[in-house]
Amino acid sequence: MSVKFSFNLSFLGVKYGDYGKINPIEYNERMALLTSQMKIKECVLSISSRFKGMSLFFARDFYPLKEQSDVWNNIFENKDSTVLIKDLYFPLPAIKAYKFMEHHYYLCQRLGVSPFTVANQELVPISLRKAEKKVLSHWIKYPRAKNLFLSEKTGVSRSTIGNIKKRLLRQKVVNIVHIPHWNKLGINLGVIMYLRVRPESEKTLKLLHSIPEIIFLLASSYEILLFSLFSDYNSYQCSPWIHLLRQEKILLAEPQEILLPLSETVLNIDAEPLMSTLFGEK
Repeated sequence: MSVKFSFNLSFLGVKYGDYGKINPIEYNERMALLTSQMKIKECVLSISSRFKGMSLFFARDFYPLKEQSDVWNNIFENKDSTVLIKDLYFPLPAIKAYKFMEHHYYLCQRLGVSPFTVANQELVPISLRKAEKKVLSHWIKYPRAKNLFLSEKTGVSRSTIGNIKKRLLRQKVVNIVHIPHWNKLGINLGVIMYLRVRPESEKTLKLLHSIPEIIFLLASSYEILLFSLFSDYNSYQCSPWIHLLRQEKILLAEPQEILLPLSETVLNIDAEPLMSTLFGEK
């Protein structure tokens, strides 16, 4: 489940890294070293494999976010100076999310069925009432819970909860995201790619937006971050759009790529900590 935010947020941050260099640092080891100083509770998306990963988070203030991020970086750079850790910070007005875990078109392509298109709906910020905030916070925390359970947690009647859910979905405040088991469908490789581009890159951005394999796409005037899926390493190397991208003169630097084996990759979407912070709930 994902949430379209219209709150007083200032920054979108992304951290990605390759911890499998000279002294590999596994996921469980990284989590064991995680302290309260390093934990960015506003994280809403993480893609993690054994030695590599990416996290996305929102924040109101830049400096607390930067301090937390720097503590994390220092811990792991001291363990292995060759570790790759990249931090990106975007003022929200300067970046656009073109895709957020959009699997539909790629799955239809893989399964040989015709995709259906959904008309784009303009996102209009809405005001949430107290009961709606309460229901939304608990619904995000317990996305599979029945209305009876949510009613017991929030003190809001089941019928009202049902109406609130319908409104939030209709207004596109909430999206339901279904994550397939990629490797069970023969999709075994995920690629995180970071691009530094020239401002006149609109043509390339339109191309990337049209590629079914790309399921996550963020872009500002000078930077593009994407996550794409492939059957295997060979299909990745032979992909026409990957080849075209590497030949493009609009790139300011070589693409930075992190390859993740999907059999050991876990994707987590969890907006509840951020919602609790925004709504002031304990």
